[in-house]
Amino acid sequence: MAFKTTLAHMLVLNYPLPPAQVASMIPPPLELDIHDGAAWLSLLAFEQQQFAPLGQLGPRFSFHQINYRTYVKCSGQRGVYFFRMDLDSGWLARTCRVLFGMPAQKQQIKLHTATTGDDRYHLWELRSPELEISAHNTDKLAADCAWFLAPTKGFFAHRNGTVRHFEVARPPMVPHAAAVKVRRGDFLRHMGISEATAPFSACLIERSAFAIEDFPPTVALCRQWMSLTPT
Repeated sequence: MAFKTTLAHMLVLNYPLPPAQVASMIPPPLELDIHDGAAWLSLLAFEQQQFAPLGQLGPRFSFHQINYRTYVKCSGQRGVYFFRMDLDSGWLARTCRVLFGMPAQKQQIKLHTATTGDDRYHLWELRSPELEISAHNTDKLAADCAWFLAPTKGFFAHRNGTVRHFEVARPPMVPHAAAVKVRRGDFLRHMGISEATAPFSACLIERSAFAIEDFPPTVALCRQWMSLTPT
């Protein structure tokens, strides 16, 4: 089963952590992808636009999402492991849990943005009950984002205890460096990162088309998807 979507107004933050702190949170056969001697907590916040099953008739949806991840390897292939996914669509959070066993939960998420007309933001502000961030673009080059944006494979612990994965196909993304202020970050604190800690890498990406592939099969899942879709 595959989906198509556009990710818009995406903020990507990355924080270094001691590998020993994160290793116990990663299920086998995954292993941490160490970069510059550190494991990494990755936070992505964005708006999904026109989300829908690929090749299926039916409605398309837009919603906001926050992902908390770390970088991993599996059989030599790079990827990201999802600790948690917050969505402001209750039915879609339920669909992710019921059909795919993903670590998704419902959260109220409000995102406000304003650009200068050249894909750069002078305002990017997100609020949820557990996360409050403001950001804007800077003139700094975003070269340090390249390693963090490279993986296209996602892993998660299914609710049945197995490790599942999916693949993402997308064109190259165009990141612009960002200055960030975190006023509240409950999950960051849970991982030992205070709100005052500046991320090692921060960038904003205006828009990128995504195809999400290799979810578990089939016609049955498509029918379940349609049965869970709100009318």
